[in-house]
Amino acid sequence: MTSDVLASLDAAVAAKAESDLLRRRRSALAERITEAEGNVIAARLQLQGEERAVKRLERVSFAHLVSSLRGTHASDLSKEKAEAERARYRINAAREELGRLLREEQSVKSQLEALGDPEAAYEKALAAVVEAGRNDSAVAARAESATRELVRLRECRGIDEALESGEVAQEALARARDSLSAVQDWSMWDTFAGGGMVSSVVKHDALDKTVAHLRVAASACERFSRDLDDVGIPEVDGAVVSQFDRAVDIWFDNIFTDLSVHQSVNEATDDIRRAEKAVSTAMDGLLARRATLSA
Repeated sequence: MTSDVLASLDAAVAAKAESDLLRRRRSALAERITEAEGNVIAARLQLQGEERAVKRLERVSFAHLVSSLRGTHASDLSKEKAEAERARYRINAAREELGRLLREEQSVKSQLEALGDPEAAYEKALAAVVEAGRNDSAVAARAESATRELVRLRECRGIDEALESGEVAQEALARARDSLSAVQDWSMWDTFAGGGMVSSVVKHDALDKTVAHLRVAASACERFSRDLDDVGIPEVDGAVVSQFDRAVDIWFDNIFTDLSVHQSVNEATDDIRRAEKAVSTAMDGLLARRATLSA
């Protein structure tokens, strides 16, 4: 029993190490594939340019006439055809390299899929060692270190989840801020430049979209707060979501109603900025703790 538990842990450690290596390899391949795709595009554009140059010299054109007058038409055409041939070689080579990298990426992906979920298997093996260590002195030494590693893994997972929801919150807050800025512009125009009915319609449409963005941002901040609470970081204040004043100034331009909207937008913008600062501070704390746990 003891040997089985420890053997399972050793196998899980090996599988996790292989998975980590494959993931790093896949990440490096992704960068090389992006570069190779750029090379293919560049080679294709160069080939198109060379082929156009050949066609200009082959047909009756200004370039053809100039080349003929100089007495260099044959050599110019030969040179352009040679350049086009070299360009074809380059694009073929670029495509072959891209294909090779894509095949290698697929191979790495298949190897990763074959490993299943090594993180879960590793955590399960650690938990089994911890459990066995309670009744088996031969496992006690490994159980102590396994307990520490299990705690570290679970905290890392919680931090990763919080970082993910934090990124969602940052994006939602940014969209809400941009939407508020658009409402501010229309509100200023509607208030001080006379706006008119069309301006009012556009402004209220922008208000509807902004309220929707604010609700999404508030929900994202609440989710982030819960994830932060799970890893022991004080909650982030969610963005304040409030309905804007939508009086009948769409038909009757009431300066006070428009000023009320203007003030509400300013207050909401301040709320967004405070939330963005709080989320950014929390994200910095999460990243710092994650780096410490991974050291």
